[in-house]
Amino acid sequence: MKYSFIAAILVAFALSACGDPKPGQYPPGFMDEREGMDELDAALQEQAEAAAAEEAAAEEEETVMETVEEAVEDAVEAVEEVVEDAMDAIEEAYDDAAEAVEEALEDDEE
Repeated sequence: MKYSFIAAILVAFALSACGDPKPGQYPPGFMDEREGMDELDAALQEQAEAAAAEEAAAEEEETVMETVEEAVEDAVEAVEEVVEDAMDAIEEAYDDAAEAVEEALEDDEE
């Protein structure tokens, strides 16, 4: 009775091993030829192309942002220079006007 039970278990194990293929049971080339691999490869290629396009767009956006930042910095520097020149001109005009007023007052006193 014991031996027949053990024999039944061994037969059950032997029959269950004949089901679906297990990973590693066949050489790697077998997996390349399975159904749907072409579709999977195409999907992976599309994902890789999309990632490359996103990366290129991000780099282009970064380059555009750098160009805009440089243009803004140049414009700010130019405005600062113009304002400084205008302030210098105003100060010179004020000094000249003050000197002219002083000279006029001295001429009136004489």
